[in-house]
Parts: sequence; C-alpha cells; structure tokens
Amino acid sequence: MVKEMTRVRHNIFQRVVLFVALCSVVAIMGCAASVPCTVTPVDIEEFKSDIRDVDGELAHAKERLAEVEAELADWEMQRADRLAQIPLLEAELERLKKASGVTVKPEEETTEATAGS
Repeated sequence: MVKEMTRVRHNIFQRVVLFVALCSVVAIMGCAASVPCTVTPVDIEEFKSDIRDVDGELAHAKERLAEVEAELADWEMQRADRLAQIPLLEAELERLKKASGVTVKPEEETTEATAGS
C-alpha cells in the first residue's frame, strides 16, 4: 500500500512539474500578439447604408418584375388568341376560294440552274 501511495504521489508530482514547465514556456514566449482592429464605426455605417440602398433597389426590381410578368402574360394571351384564329382564317380562305371558282397556281420553285442565270 505504501508503494501505491508513493507511485500516486510520484504521478501527481510529474503532472505538477509538467504543468509548471508549460506555464513557464507560455509566460516566457507569450501569446501571439493580437491583430489590431481595422474596422471603424464609419465602415460599419457605410455597410449599413449600402444595405439600405440594396434593399431599396431590390424592392424596385421586384415591382418591375411583377409588371414585366403581367405584360408577358398579356402577350402570351394575345399570341394564343392569334394562333387559335389561324385555322379559322385558313378555313374561311379555302371556302372563299372554292366559292369564287378561282384556282391559284402554286408558285414554281426556282432551281439552282435558273437561279444562277
């Protein structure tokens, strides 16, 4: 039992010596010097001002986006209406052609030989 107590005291003594040595090294060498702060209150206020400006521009852009999306929807509706009218107009044209009795000759395609002269 005395040997165990001696061993425990020896371990505690070793740990104390290592701790003191470590503290001495840190005290002699010192901690790293802190980096001076380069941010000023003016910089912070400028960033806040920039953020307010960007927020305003963002709000304006969102409004403009809504307007453009509304215009786009209107144009798409007009396009769909006109596309729907094409078959009706073609059918009306064919009906008028048949009623008038006029035959329209298809245009002759030009060949490369005639196009070159």
